[in-house]
Amino acid sequence: MDTAEIKILNSYKALLDQLNSNTKLSLVKFLEASAKTKGKKQSKIKVSFGQWESEESADELIQEIHQNRHMNRQIEEM
Repeated sequence: MDTAEIKILNSYKALLDQLNSNTKLSLVKFLEASAKTKGKKQSKIKVSFGQWESEESADELIQEIHQNRHMNRQIEEM
């Protein structure tokens, strides 16, 4: 471990010392399960809102958007 990691661990230890025994044990179980989890988790934003998946390139998508635009704006006379 490098110096930065040791400082981070010491900071967490200071916070955790304030917790009661049951909370600490629950945290240990949570951390153990988290350490055993394989694979990369998706970010919460991607899980919440989905992720764009398409076979088309960005240029093709832009072209399609431009082709499907219809301007029907009418300016009212005063």
